[in-house]
Amino acid sequence: MRSVALVAALAALVLSGCATWQTGELKVPKLPGLRFVQAGEWRIRVDEVGAGKPLVLIHGYSSTLEEWRPALPYLCKERRCILMDLPGFGLSDKREGSYTPADMATHVVSVMDALKVDSADVIAHSWGCSVALAMALAYPHKVEKMVLTGPWVYEDQLPTFMLWARVPLLGEALFTALFDQQPEMRYQEVFFEPEKHVKAEDVALMKVFLNSPGAIRGALQAARDQNFSVLEPEYPKVQNETLVLSCEQDRVALPFYGKRLAADLPNSRLEFLHKCGHVPQVELPEKYSSVVSEFLNGSSGGGDR
Repeated sequence: MRSVALVAALAALVLSGCATWQTGELKVPKLPGLRFVQAGEWRIRVDEVGAGKPLVLIHGYSSTLEEWRPALPYLCKERRCILMDLPGFGLSDKREGSYTPADMATHVVSVMDALKVDSADVIAHSWGCSVALAMALAYPHKVEKMVLTGPWVYEDQLPTFMLWARVPLLGEALFTALFDQQPEMRYQEVFFEPEKHVKAEDVALMKVFLNSPGAIRGALQAARDQNFSVLEPEYPKVQNETLVLSCEQDRVALPFYGKRLAADLPNSRLEFLHKCGHVPQVELPEKYSSVVSEFLNGSSGGGDR
């Protein structure tokens, strides 16, 4: 009887909450410079900065293209930088479907096709690294060099909350009750020096994204579909020249996993940045961009920075 009551309570919480998919066309707030492309059945928010050889940037879980803004003045001096909100996040569609790294990779390729980009170097962050790896495996003709920043790509990295999210009803209840609560507190955890980088305007914009119809349901599905055990055995097959970039003070994607990924990828090298947490593109945008650009432009580099 107790288990029946628990299930009933969870169902009531879900039905009274907001873990539901977007229906119809997503109504977006009025923000400057908004642009969308139609990639298959999905309407995806994109942005482009600079000109030159294409460079595709892929954000992390529960994030948006905004995470790259601080680094764009440095990364895009001689590059055509292409940014997007992946489906389920930001202001892109949040429709029912599969949100595996392989599916996300297909969406990225669809955006590239819509923008007439035959191939590009790819920079990815956190969970976005699993998307980049899936791209390299399924669409090798689309991906040239890769930079994988703070990689979140192993089943071992998933916290208990993510594993519980896979349980029907329990996942809906957890995400409905907790996912959009106090984002400023979770945001602080990604920084080495949060007092310098957590800004009220950034938190306010995060809340706009979290309140977007379907946002909680999209995040839940993306969490459920982080079944990295399927993808992990394929990593040694990735032949792209790759820079794995980790921060010594990253408490989200521990530096250990950067070392592990660099060992799994046959054509990679590993570098560490100091005095930064999980988002070096925000904390150290100029230094981060310098290391990335050196690699993409063919400089040797290597080691700690």
